[in-house]
Amino acid sequence: MELTYYNSLNLDPVSLHLLCLHAYMPKHCLTKNVRLFIKHYRLNEKEVRKKCYGLYQANLLEIVYYDWDERSYVFSINTLHRMPVCELLYVEHNDWLTDFNRLYGKQKPENPYVQLVDKVMRGDLKSFDASHLAEANVWSLTPTLSDERYIPFLAKLSSDVLKEIVQYGVVMASENDCPELLNGLSALLKLHGHIPSDIFFDAEELLALYRYYAFGEYDGTDQPKSFFGILLRAARALYEGQYQQAVQHYTAALKIKNKTSSVKNILNGMMNCYLLVMAYVKEGSAESIKKLQQLLKKSEMKEYSV
Repeated sequence: MELTYYNSLNLDPVSLHLLCLHAYMPKHCLTKNVRLFIKHYRLNEKEVRKKCYGLYQANLLEIVYYDWDERSYVFSINTLHRMPVCELLYVEHNDWLTDFNRLYGKQKPENPYVQLVDKVMRGDLKSFDASHLAEANVWSLTPTLSDERYIPFLAKLSSDVLKEIVQYGVVMASENDCPELLNGLSALLKLHGHIPSDIFFDAEELLALYRYYAFGEYDGTDQPKSFFGILLRAARALYEGQYQQAVQHYTAALKIKNKTSSVKNILNGMMNCYLLVMAYVKEGSAESIKKLQQLLKKSEMKEYSV
């Protein structure tokens, strides 16, 4: 993971120390934990509170709730910063980690993210117990997908958790123009040896679909094995000007979705809906125009309107 970003922020030592403290806490950093930090390092409480709020304004911390008894905010680290900062703590500020273990080590549960970093840095895959990450926030794990050192460890996760990671990872890669993250997801799927075939094909073709959307790289087949594979064929046909085939593929995808959705004949996601609309418009038959009119009347389409 990229740690130089945190050095480029030029945080003062106390602010960086506080950021690492919030990464160390499994969920959020309670007021009593901040007070213990203040007492141990002999800091000014008002200044510490101010620095915490500054980290929040920098989008490094998130407000969890307001502690009315203590009259102060309770923060947690921003989800996408948790793993990189845990590694920063372990690699560059291990003395702080030693202090935290001494101050807070008796608290339960232990931080599964710190445990993961420890195992990865030691290369201790054999003794790594992935069950510690069962309750982990999947968003927190996604930054590790672009780091090949973490892939063998993530491959020991359960199939259900892996499927969530793939879904979140695809969104992150697409929104942040990061093909390296998609490459990490592909490597993770190949290493995970006990994924049920339906989950595997869903994940594999979901990756292929969004790689095509984001980077124009087509890796589909004539025999799609999942809903996402059909969407990929539909999108490819549309881009190649094969509008009738595109509508046929989208119709097949909608039939699958309609079986499990209370809202019929509409796809999830702005890009999927946009291409469905384009397929109807470009194909232009009376039946397609009728379906288009029905689609545009759906209340769910309003969230995609400009």
